[in-house]
Amino acid sequence: MSARLNHRQLEAFRTLIQTGTVTAAAGLLSISQPAVSRLIGDLESVLGFTLFIRHKGRLTPTQEARALAREVELSFVGLEAIRQAAKDLREFRTGSLKIATMPALALSYLPHLAHRFLDSHPGVTLDLQVFPSETVAHRVATQRVDVGFAVHWRTDPAIMSEVLAAAPLMAVLPRDFPLPADGVVRPQTLEGAPFVSLDLGLQARFLIDQAFFSAKVSRRLMVETSLSHVACDLVAAGAGVSLVDPLTALSFQDKGLRVLPFSPAIRFEYHVLRPAQVPPALLTQRFVTYLQDEIVRILGTSRRD
Repeated sequence: MSARLNHRQLEAFRTLIQTGTVTAAAGLLSISQPAVSRLIGDLESVLGFTLFIRHKGRLTPTQEARALAREVELSFVGLEAIRQAAKDLREFRTGSLKIATMPALALSYLPHLAHRFLDSHPGVTLDLQVFPSETVAHRVATQRVDVGFAVHWRTDPAIMSEVLAAAPLMAVLPRDFPLPADGVVRPQTLEGAPFVSLDLGLQARFLIDQAFFSAKVSRRLMVETSLSHVACDLVAAGAGVSLVDPLTALSFQDKGLRVLPFSPAIRFEYHVLRPAQVPPALLTQRFVTYLQDEIVRILGTSRRD
């Protein structure tokens, strides 16, 4: 005699109620008929009352069995709902993701890539917030978002930072700007040209200034901005030339600007930031991998170059 109620007993009871015969129940459960009878007998012993009246080879549920069947069915429906929910999570058919991103991604390819991700993951929702990299890092550190995308950030014990993708800064020029013969822009190419510069507080600005200083080339700094997208808009409006992150530059190729490589190469990194104390959800990992693959494809560079 079994001393404990178990799931297999209830499964046999439910199947027997549904099919009406031990033979049919055994077939659905892929066990023998004696095994079904044994499970029902064990269940009756645990419960302390009869579940089926046996008469001339037929089983008739007792009133107690009918009452119990309603409760068992509710439990199985609940378990099935749990199984389905777990399957949906495992197969990325449900869930939500809060993202904080720097403008360089939000104003170039991220909206398009996010839309494609949602198309291939129906049932998933995204909350996309756009902030400067410093704010992105703060929101990740305080666990207000699941993942953030930013430029390289200082070491923070509350943040796990990895390179999402990297590529050199690109030169953006008006269509009528004289092009170098080899198609590569150098500091000397831009000597004396009006220059749209990134803000002094940005690491890219320091590296750009260093490249021109090392080449002993002077620029006419006409305007400063913290956003690569605005820098490109200014170039398109005739304010000068600029060096910006590669994704932003490439997004302006079809907007009247020339986009060319710059030498010496100035590496620009897009970073993915996650809360250090919280294991990333499967959906977060899925989105980061998808975004990384797509950005690397767009840039035409390896992930760790």
